[in-house]
Amino acid sequence: MAVHKRSPSNLTELERICKEEWQRIPPNPGTDIDSDDDKLRYIIKRDPAVGQLQISKNNNLVPISVRGLLTSFTQMDVNKGYILYKHSKGESGGSFSFKFDVVDSEENTLIDQSFYISVLEDRLPPSITANKGLTLDENTWKKITTQQLSATDRDSEPRELLFGITRQPSLGHLEHIGSPGIKISSFTQADLESRSIQYIHTSADEKHADDFTFTVSDGVNEVSQTFYITINKVDDSIPMLQNLGMRVQEGVRKTITEFELKAIDADTEV
Repeated sequence: MAVHKRSPSNLTELERICKEEWQRIPPNPGTDIDSDDDKLRYIIKRDPAVGQLQISKNNNLVPISVRGLLTSFTQMDVNKGYILYKHSKGESGGSFSFKFDVVDSEENTLIDQSFYISVLEDRLPPSITANKGLTLDENTWKKITTQQLSATDRDSEPRELLFGITRQPSLGHLEHIGSPGIKISSFTQADLESRSIQYIHTSADEKHADDFTFTVSDGVNEVSQTFYITINKVDDSIPMLQNLGMRVQEGVRKTITEFELKAIDADTEV
């Protein structure tokens, strides 16, 4: 009420003014038949204990806080969906509230209102929706896409789902296309969706199976699996030759064995 602005001089006048001011108070917060929505202002008096109020302005999120530069918003902001509540990963769950006054264009004020917010704890881990492995030729590279590896979480954006490599591949490495040649230890679901992660086979060993172990975390919960990589053999090595020659006596027949003549090729079975 704006009783203090009318300065009553006695109890009778105070009672009359209170009745008049009471009748001018809107029946519900944010509703005033005498004011346009852009003139109805919510003035924050106490911030939520956890999380933050924000307003979306020109694609930027600006905090709304008693201690900030912006301490209020309008009913029009609410109508247009500009007002958000942000709860960050790792913050506690439970029930919280923020307090506010509602002021109209005539400075009539509805004071000490509360808006309650219930934050549900994130108890569910991410779900790995694809883990089909990768196949490539030896000494080549190939991108890992969401067809081979993907995860989802109902409470997280793709950029918030973090894949952490807990055991690196032994015959090559993973890298981000933005930093070629640099081995990485983590990447996000958003990286997979943008086709930015690739496996590079670098080993000279004639081994044809590789893998790495990873976790997927939403910041609170995590799951772990292994990603398998099949490496196709390619006949690209030069044969090696052992050629010692031999001595034979006149008139004698002698067998040429593998001890005197032997060719070896890493890509060819004997």
